[in-house]
Amino acid sequence: MFLIEKEYKYVKNNIPKKSYKNLPILNKGMMKDYPRIYHIAVELVSHTDGNIDEDVIEKFIKAYEKNTVLTSKELWMIPVMIRIALIQNISSIVKNIIFIQEEKKKADILAEEIINSLEKSNKEDFDSFDNKSQEFNCFFGERLFKILKDNGVENDKVYKWINEKLEIKEISYEKLILQEHKKKLLCKYLLEIV
Repeated sequence: MFLIEKEYKYVKNNIPKKSYKNLPILNKGMMKDYPRIYHIAVELVSHTDGNIDEDVIEKFIKAYEKNTVLTSKELWMIPVMIRIALIQNISSIVKNIIFIQEEKKKADILAEEIINSLEKSNKEDFDSFDNKSQEFNCFFGERLFKILKDNGVENDKVYKWINEKLEIKEISYEKLILQEHKKKLLCKYLLEIV
């Protein structure tokens, strides 16, 4: 995250403010009051998942200019705006990875509590965990299932409780595993591009 902030500060502090003046501004939409070229850069990064090279930029700009011609100042600012858009895209990916890691850590803690509780009591009593307020999502649920299975937990009450928590989010165990694998592949793909 530090490197992303460093790059952002570099762009912010080393591009003359006068370069931003007189750039055409969007008058409507989600990016109202932002420079048009910044919007184009964000769209370019979004549509290519950050996989950008000279040919991609050229094709994207030519396609855009079929409707609206860009000014010379906008063309000059393309590299800067793409850099900003890429930094923001990477930042978003990193935040998502951090969130996933935090959810998995929470699942590790809960799994350990469940395993310790079951080992100590040696009975099917699982009522103490029913009041846990942890929000279940695919990252948390998948990790919790994995840790419990890897540790040989075969308690029907435990898995029933987890499935009830998942059903609140309209997720089944099968969907959970499928979603987790898709998201891992997407994150891996995006990081390879970056």
